[in-house]
Amino acid sequence: MNAHAHLRVENLVTEFVTRHGVVRALDEISFELHPGQIMGLVGESGSGKSLTGFSIMGLLDPPGRVSSGRIMLGNKDLRLINAEQLRQIRGNRMAMIFQDPMMTLNPVMKISVQMIETIRAHRQISNTQAIDECLQALKMVGIASPEERLNAYPHQFSGGMRQRVAIAIALLNKPDVIIADEPTTALDVTIQGQILGVIQNICRQTGTSVIWITHDLSVVSGLADQISVMYAGRIVEQGPSASVLSQPAHPYTRGLIRSVPSVNHPHERLYQIPGTAPSLALLPMGCAFNPRCERSSLECLKKPDFTDLSPTHKLRCVHPYLEPLELTR
Repeated sequence: MNAHAHLRVENLVTEFVTRHGVVRALDEISFELHPGQIMGLVGESGSGKSLTGFSIMGLLDPPGRVSSGRIMLGNKDLRLINAEQLRQIRGNRMAMIFQDPMMTLNPVMKISVQMIETIRAHRQISNTQAIDECLQALKMVGIASPEERLNAYPHQFSGGMRQRVAIAIALLNKPDVIIADEPTTALDVTIQGQILGVIQNICRQTGTSVIWITHDLSVVSGLADQISVMYAGRIVEQGPSASVLSQPAHPYTRGLIRSVPSVNHPHERLYQIPGTAPSLALLPMGCAFNPRCERSSLECLKKPDFTDLSPTHKLRCVHPYLEPLELTR
């Protein structure tokens, strides 16, 4: 196993300059990811999950900008390096897997050409060695007959197989970190399960760490070592998966878990968090969740800081749940 650097994000702030002023889309995002770990980044649409990934990768387009904070990959702050140095890191030490694999794959190029280009963008190796590495990557993600598949075009693959190829491309240069942006959302449950197994095996075998971005808590429950729950551009709860899922302390986290269909209550109406997520340009005062929260009070009009539920489990809430979640509705 190669020695991999760990990722540390400290107080990351991302802003968008609009006609109506500056909108703070990410507000002091912090987390740490050690080699081989998988972190689930969970929240509703618009909570800032994908934006966190794009900010870390340096893929923001104007008027978006990372205005403060540190993104440390090992001992290197990615905010302090120039565009060319960042380009050398992207696809090499850090890679991204998108929800739609066709964002990664060129439909008019054979898989072999795209994979070899990915390697040669960062390393000077022979064609024979490059092909050998491509075959190894395809085998690692569970693609049968990789020699034949290497000479195929993307349209000759099913959706699940295309996503495996996209994962293989992300793995080619043995990155320290992979950011996976809901890569199994469009796939059926069986294929989704297979790809989750592939990701877990890769992390164990290679030491690569993964940020798995999703709105689906049932996906990360069996996949992630750590969970960070996002709401309106902030992380509101984070900790080990077992702790966050068995004792969700933030009302929003608890609401998300109660909203997941349960085999124990097949005929009961699903719980629904009242209201909708706020616009980032018009956030409520204090805790952004307070207009939707059944536990809100005047104290919630002040912006909450992180408090520790345990040495590894923390949250931003002045009225946390302190008892384990009983999944009854």
